[in-house]
Amino acid sequence: MIACYRLLINSQWTHTYCVHTVIISLLKKNVPSSQMRSDKIIPRYMFDKNFVVSISSKEDWTYHNSSFPDDIVCFTDGSRHQLHGCTGASIYNQTENVEEIIPLGKYSTVFQAEVCAILTCVQLLCTGQDQSTVRYEAQLWATKEHLKFWRTIPFCRQAKMLLYGPNRQFSRSVLKLNRRDIKVLVGLLTGHSTLNRHLSVMKLQNDPLRPACGEEEETTFHFLGTCPARMQDRYSTFGSHLLEKEELSQVQPISLIRFARTTKRLM
Repeated sequence: MIACYRLLINSQWTHTYCVHTVIISLLKKNVPSSQMRSDKIIPRYMFDKNFVVSISSKEDWTYHNSSFPDDIVCFTDGSRHQLHGCTGASIYNQTENVEEIIPLGKYSTVFQAEVCAILTCVQLLCTGQDQSTVRYEAQLWATKEHLKFWRTIPFCRQAKMLLYGPNRQFSRSVLKLNRRDIKVLVGLLTGHSTLNRHLSVMKLQNDPLRPACGEEEETTFHFLGTCPARMQDRYSTFGSHLLEKEELSQVQPISLIRFARTTKRLM
């Protein structure tokens, strides 16, 4: 029976009218789980590859320097919830901003979920390629021009300190915030806030220094990264007493909002 099962999952079972082939009927009747799809894969040797494996470094992902030959970026994942015992697969096409989640029930393995996600992603790309070519090329061109313009303009000094360029993931996380938090976040990113440096530029405040320490002008960088009066608040929010500009650019929007709430400076 074990040999029968091995031949069955390898698609090598041949049904004939001989007496010994009735064993597959016994297998179906007594071991129903044998009819489920299996993770067993027959080894096949492919010497000619029509793809390229590119593994970017952590720094490239952090600073958005990762590049791909075809500029079609997709993410797939398959996982299993340990508490509920349910498995699922998910696909995210970053280029087209398309997301799909596939529930797979309790009996699928993580490997099956991973394979399902990859196959579904390929299917989506094949079915939607012709219809979205113009849209994709237009979005790609606009994004590249936006990034080029952002990096070359001599303005937006404070915004460039926290933003390296267009970032859809960052934009989606910001749009989930309420209006009050967005107002505070935009003030921190642009420097147009109620910090003393900006108020003095607007002729609404005579002293641009930070009132809590009196050491430097109260800019966004001083407030978020170096003010000694907020070292404890900074550590409880970001996990560090002082932050460099490169570290601030990696902070998530919700953490900036949480720090502003803790200090009660801009809320």
